[in-house]
Amino acid sequence: RSSVGTFIHLTYSFTMDKMNPAHLLVLAAVCISLLGASSIAPQPLTIHQFRKMIECTNTRPWWNFADYGCYCSYGGNSTAVDQLDRCCQTHYNCYSQAKDNPACKPIWDS
Repeated sequence: RSSVGTFIHLTYSFTMDKMNPAHLLVLAAVCISLLGASSIAPQPLTIHQFRKMIECTNTRPWWNFADYGCYCSYGGNSTAVDQLDRCCQTHYNCYSQAKDNPACKPIWDS
């Protein structure tokens, strides 16, 4: 992890004032379950929408999370470092499963 990522992690640990990372995890889980239970075809999920979710549920700028942990950056590997990183891991795994699902192929091809 880069020194910037370490700085962000330390800053995040001590300055998070309005939104607990667990809330982001719950929000992501609810959103994913609602998409799965909906009778309306889900809209394509994008990084832009994920960024909007972070902006909506958190007072910190979204780019502070661009190099955070193991999953809140491009790709994903290893073990999530905390609850916020587990939220990103859930999002990452959801995308991975969608890419492997033939029913989602039209979304990825668009």
